[in-house]
Amino acid sequence: MAGGERRGGEDLYREKIKELDLVWRLNEQIMSFTSQDELLRRILEGSVEVMGASSGSIMLIDPPGGDTLRVRASLGLRREVVEKAERRVGEGIAGLVAERREGMLLLDDLMDPRLRTRRKVSDALSVPIVEEGELIGVLNLNTRRDRAFDEFDLFLLNALTRL
Repeated sequence: MAGGERRGGEDLYREKIKELDLVWRLNEQIMSFTSQDELLRRILEGSVEVMGASSGSIMLIDPPGGDTLRVRASLGLRREVVEKAERRVGEGIAGLVAERREGMLLLDDLMDPRLRTRRKVSDALSVPIVEEGELIGVLNLNTRRDRAFDEFDLFLLNALTRL
């Protein structure tokens, strides 16, 4: 193995450790919030920052115990997109994530054309938000072509959303 290859691997390792550290610090901050809206906003902002995403949203089951997901926090999305975004559990990407209770990593070159949008999104990550074993919503992140998501990002985001 050439020295440059090893150094590149070490840099990637350091980057992932830094991301993990940010996740833990965000979790500590989360525990101090009392307002649900503030908590959702901070979770989303921290997730977008840690994952290098260009936009994202948090959809919650509304009403609790129901089967409809509604956007409660968003970042980098047009207002009209947010206002129209409502999914039933089992429908669309967020609905499938909620139904299966497992995250999805959607890579641009592997994405089913039926799941594409007109926005310039390259990759997407969606993970269920689970509190004490109960599904409460879905966290969605998008990125443009300059930043690709990977399996480790999916792992980190899943860890963040298990409250």
